[in-house]
Amino acid sequence: MVCGLLQNLSLSSLVAPVAEEEFRSRYWERQLLVVHRTDPDYYDGLFTLEDFEEAITRSPDYVKLANAATNKFKSYKSVTEGLEAVLDDMRAGGTLVLDQLHHREPKLALLCRVLAAELGHRFQTNLYLTPSNGKGFTAHWDNHDVFILQVVGSKNWNIEKQRRALPGKGDTISDEERELRGDVQSFVLEQARCRWGLFKHPMMRS
Repeated sequence: MVCGLLQNLSLSSLVAPVAEEEFRSRYWERQLLVVHRTDPDYYDGLFTLEDFEEAITRSPDYVKLANAATNKFKSYKSVTEGLEAVLDDMRAGGTLVLDQLHHREPKLALLCRVLAAELGHRFQTNLYLTPSNGKGFTAHWDNHDVFILQVVGSKNWNIEKQRRALPGKGDTISDEERELRGDVQSFVLEQARCRWGLFKHPMMRS
């Protein structure tokens, strides 16, 4: 399947219908942005469920699992173990994680190259597949900025107002601090929508 976004890929097409100039002046490194779209097929072909299945089958040793309910994070070590264990772990509410898939998927590599050229920063892609009954991670912060593209389905997000300005690479959040507090922004990221944010604060996704 040909992805229309990739045929005309740019920062402008990624944040549309928000104008690129508005994104750079108002949101970039300043505040959270959720891009709303009415076309559910906007990302068609960028990365499908079939692509996800193929990636798992081709390289199961790259697949990881995260489950917030059991505080479980694991990797799969072999083809046999991976394919059998993946389904069981997803039924139990686990989120499948494919880290840095741009190293093995040309479409995602192109996405990273284009954004790096336009924004002057290195990009990587991490993919997450969560069942409707699952949640991969408890409240946490990231020490990098993120574009999130909802290519399939939807996800509920709860984001706390920034509690810590610039956590470093080795900084972590303790179990006692994982409860969201104060002002929390809650929303559903629907299919074909995009979110950008300075994720240097605790957040929770479910």
